Amino acid sequence: MISTNIKKQIQSLKEQGISRFILFSLPPIEESPRSKLGNYPQAVKRIVDQTNIALEKIVVELREEDKLYETDPRRRLKWIQWVSFHDIIDALQEPPVLEALNIRNNNESCLQTLHYDVDLGNDFYNFLELVTHANTIPVCDKPEEYFYWDASHFSAQVHRLVGYVLDDAVDKLDAGECWSVDSARVLQIAKDNELNLPIVLPKQLVATPVVSMVFSKFPLARLAFRTFML
Repeated sequence: MISTNIKKQIQSLKEQGISRFILFSLPPIEESPRSKLGNYPQAVKRIVDQTNIALEKIVVELREEDKLYETDPRRRLKWIQWVSFHDIIDALQEPPVLEALNIRNNNESCLQTLHYDVDLGNDFYNFLELVTHANTIPVCDKPEEYFYWDASHFSAQVHRLVGYVLDDAVDKLDAGECWSVDSARVLQIAKDNELNLPIVLPKQLVATPVVSMVFSKFPLARLAFRTFML
């Protein structure tokens, strides 16, 4: 269903004259801190793997359909590229890259949310408690040195570098060149863009989100939210 919907969306955008696409895979959840503690059901990983296979197949289908059936040059694809999130994360976790980014911890999360991540997908109230008590969740002293922000999501440092890697892909594909990612290329991108400089987040901003403050000040809002999600 996901892959079918994405294909329809790409075809719709193509009809509007969009001619360049990057199709990004779902992330490698099996490498996250939550997964390493066994908190990701195997069924979730199977679904992610199946979805990624289907998404990669879409790229092949769209290229072939464009080549065989597209008659309007204004709607012809310039390029469409499948990008494996897994390959990018593997490259980013190579020791030389981690050292260049001054990332010292790629196993644990900066935000200690695992207390609430007991049963992903089956207990919504774990998420609710995480949101409402976010201002009491311990935060590491140096977020810029962590690969993971929380038990499932990458840190600001990693997100920034992923963005630059994708920007590099667009430049290469626009120039008609082949594109791939490895640790050597990631290191060069980091050097060219001075990405060794950390993103320092004000601790008070990440520790006291707006939703938490609203729920704390207005208990009825929390009750309404819980009722709505039942």
